[in-house]
Amino acid sequence: MTYLKSLFLFLISGLLCYTVANPVFVNITCRTMQTNNEIKRILTAKEIGFAGFDDNKFSTKTIKEQEDIIQLKIPCGQIVWQTDFDRYVQDNDFNRIKRELSYELDDMIGYCQQLNCRNIILVPGNKTVMLTYKEQFNRIVKILQWVGGYIKDSSITINLEAINRFESDSKFLTTQQDSLKLVKAINKTNIKILFDVYHTGMNNEDIMKELEACKDWIGYFHIADVPGRNEPETGKLPYKDKIFPWIKKNLPNIPIGIECHQICNNQKLKETFSIFDK
Repeated sequence: MTYLKSLFLFLISGLLCYTVANPVFVNITCRTMQTNNEIKRILTAKEIGFAGFDDNKFSTKTIKEQEDIIQLKIPCGQIVWQTDFDRYVQDNDFNRIKRELSYELDDMIGYCQQLNCRNIILVPGNKTVMLTYKEQFNRIVKILQWVGGYIKDSSITINLEAINRFESDSKFLTTQQDSLKLVKAINKTNIKILFDVYHTGMNNEDIMKELEACKDWIGYFHIADVPGRNEPETGKLPYKDKIFPWIKKNLPNIPIGIECHQICNNQKLKETFSIFDK
């Protein structure tokens, strides 16, 4: 009964949060309000008027740290699946892969339920010399098709993140086209793309063209400007003129995560995102 009750509350609270236009979350890795206290950062994000927070390292926190965050009862947009994905890709025993993945996924689903979180971010490993590109691609597809089936009753989406090739050329996904090719091959409604505008800009990709190409497969956005990875409108990317209007028009319910190194002005940041309040 306790499990069913918690699942019901998770679904209802998630529905309330995600039916508003583009809920915006602030990643607690952002250096905002000149504080290193993550609890204060979460409370600040909510006080400013954002939907809640993102947390890249929740699964690696101590139980006490996790409990302190859960007790806030503030919605979490996404958590990151901290896993050694390369190990699974290089393992030839698929039964063992499924068994060990199930343990990790059960933990991730539990975290999401406690945090009112419906999105998990995954970087699906590094390129390996042990397999050809085609072999590695096919193994990742097979694994994530199984993962999509395993989590299908959880209302959770796993979003795949590409890391720009200048910061990490070793990653299997380095461009949005890499991600698009992979999610199309997986073809699961709960395996989508994390469209990170910063990484796309760092690659010098045509952001508007990539948004159109990936439109049907985007499950989450990460936002930061280029260069510097600071808040929008501090660099060269056309957030207010092009990117935000496109998101609002074409993907009005997809969550947005602010993932900057530095937030200099909380009020200005809120004003920048005010387009999504209208």
